[in-house]
Amino acid sequence: MRARVLWAGFAAVVLAGAGATWITRLRFATLRDRAMPGFELALPAGADVKEDTNYSSGRLKMSMVAGVTSSIHVAWEPGGLYGDDDIALAGKSLGASLGGEARPIPITEKVTVPGAQQTRSWAVRIGDHTAWSTQMVCGARTVMLTTLSSFWGVERLHRRVAASFRCRPDAAKEQTVGDFPVVFEVEGDWFRLPSSPGQLQITDRQFFLMAQLTPVRALRSETLRIIEAAYPGAKVGKPEGDDWPIQIIEDGEELQGWMSPRLCRDGSQLFVMAFGEPKDRKDAKALLPRVRCRRPDEAPQTWPELPREANAH
Repeated sequence: MRARVLWAGFAAVVLAGAGATWITRLRFATLRDRAMPGFELALPAGADVKEDTNYSSGRLKMSMVAGVTSSIHVAWEPGGLYGDDDIALAGKSLGASLGGEARPIPITEKVTVPGAQQTRSWAVRIGDHTAWSTQMVCGARTVMLTTLSSFWGVERLHRRVAASFRCRPDAAKEQTVGDFPVVFEVEGDWFRLPSSPGQLQITDRQFFLMAQLTPVRALRSETLRIIEAAYPGAKVGKPEGDDWPIQIIEDGEELQGWMSPRLCRDGSQLFVMAFGEPKDRKDAKALLPRVRCRRPDEAPQTWPELPREANAH
């Protein structure tokens, strides 16, 4: 499971009707330059802001853009552009959050982003809502801009913001991108599994442990409903403290485990999961407390790769 896609959908509010003046506000919203961790964007003024500023991964969410019910979401994380499957899952997650089906919208004119960095854009229609997304590679990270509203003018606003993007990577901090501030306090033979960018997975051939850099500070019921809607084989149970049980059935095989958030001192946020077979559910839960944030004075852990024959099995 590509954990970063679990958070690709973000909550939106139900939009109310408005007159032509409100439509004009969104289409021609005033933009002001804003410095972000290692990049710059020109964003609308006068919006509510929720921001995480960790360099490696984080997000900024703005609502009520120019006084109109709408959202702008900026997220950054290690790694490259989404593939087709990632985009499909992102649309499915967003559709689940808005209570509808995401229908792709053809983009006839490429979204212009200054510079030579790689980009990828897509757009979807969900009921009365339209969402435009553009990813931009910036150094060792990818920045994703998503603009959502049911008002006319959302495409123009998205293109204006994307055209203001400037990549300003910090050479020193770039060296730490993808470094996981995590410690797995486990014994025995554990091996590293192939992982998506921004993710670390290890296994002892019986259990699976995963740490994912994420902007999500806490697991809430609405987020978990999005997971279940986006992944028909996933079922999330009632929490025990900060730990949430999860069952995954895929290709006839069942895994049961637990997931929990971690907030580190340096501002990094981790999403931790522990999985095993159904009979090992209690033992999988006992592994969660063994996953913690790494202290500044601790060296990063290293893990041998799982032997190819075992990985194939």
